[in-house]
Amino acid sequence: MKRRLWTGVGQASLYAQVKALAEKWQPRKIVIDATGLGAGLASFLEAGLGRNGTVIPFVFTQKSKSDLSWAFLAVVDGGRFQDYVVSVKKAETAAEAGSDDNALQAEFVRQLSHCQMEIMPGPERRLRWGTPDGAREYAGARDDTTGSPLHDDLVISAALCAALDRMRWGRGESAVVERRDLFEGLREVY
Repeated sequence: MKRRLWTGVGQASLYAQVKALAEKWQPRKIVIDATGLGAGLASFLEAGLGRNGTVIPFVFTQKSKSDLSWAFLAVVDGGRFQDYVVSVKKAETAAEAGSDDNALQAEFVRQLSHCQMEIMPGPERRLRWGTPDGAREYAGARDDTTGSPLHDDLVISAALCAALDRMRWGRGESAVVERRDLFEGLREVY
């Protein structure tokens, strides 16, 4: 029997789960999709966590998703994004046996395998990517391997790490040391 990795979760339940995790782990920053329905959740988390600047709302537009994509590619190419490797077959076997061990990782790998990208013509070189519109759940398409609907939300979650890469993390400050005039106080000699 195959188990679903996630099911629809109500906003109140999701808020309680994310808030509990944030209180337990005490992350310095949380990036959240604040597009559409996510705006409410982001707002509640900002108010509920009470730590200024902890929640970073990310609103998806064509431009912001393209910018995020380029930034994520830079993070990946720079070796700053790392994920553990798992055998997809091993994870599927674990999921069939009723264990979630590695099942989410296997789903992430499957989503990556269906993800497509295209650089749009024009000077902005916008990057369009994701699971193709015709392959999403609402279109009735299924993953060839599992028969489950196709998604790309785990890939998008990974890409949101790039929003953290742009942040200033240290407390040190950069300062310019004014150079002094080496000849100050010397008399002119001819």
